[in-house]
Amino acid sequence: FEPAFDLIPKIGVKNVEFNVWYPRTVTPAGIESIRDRCYQHGLRPISLQGTAFGGNVLKDVTHKLWLMEQAKNLGCHRVKFTGAKRDTDGGLEGVIEALKALAPAAAEMDVLIAVENHANNNIENIEDYDRILQAVDSSHVGICLDIGHFDGAGVSNFDVIDRFPGKVLHVDLKDVAEFGVYKTVPYGEGITDGEGIVQRLIERGYSGYLV
Repeated sequence: FEPAFDLIPKIGVKNVEFNVWYPRTVTPAGIESIRDRCYQHGLRPISLQGTAFGGNVLKDVTHKLWLMEQAKNLGCHRVKFTGAKRDTDGGLEGVIEALKALAPAAAEMDVLIAVENHANNNIENIEDYDRILQAVDSSHVGICLDIGHFDGAGVSNFDVIDRFPGKVLHVDLKDVAEFGVYKTVPYGEGITDGEGIVQRLIERGYSGYLV
């Protein structure tokens, strides 16, 4: 994260999400380093994004529990995970099984689990979230709305927001070249209606972060 810690203070951003996708970043020393450098640079951790659900439910649960605890240690109380490629690594059923085990711990620890959509993923569309949220009824488990991935997957962000009021816990802002094809472009140069989506979120009561 050395370039990030150099650049972020210069552009005036204070709230930072950390993608802890490598072994060195999730060790006690790695988390302590994030905490120390945030303090030095006047930054505030707001979320940890870990690697995806998939492959082994026991490993998923222990990995996610560890990151939930480290989020608490950093003071951010929010973790974010997507799934594996569609119909691989245990599919959506494996994600649901892991979330069923994690939800009580999330409530006890007061850590939000934001489940992120990706195109061509086990977590991709409205039907996937219907199954997840019907199986795991928890105020601490909800949606990370990745607006570019929904457009890329051919799913209306507005339909998602209207279908799941109060369940969007986190938002990733992203832009894609065309609806139904996941190809990212610099934000503001594609077809994703970021302003309209954020307005609809606010109308539905969203007051969280925009990443």
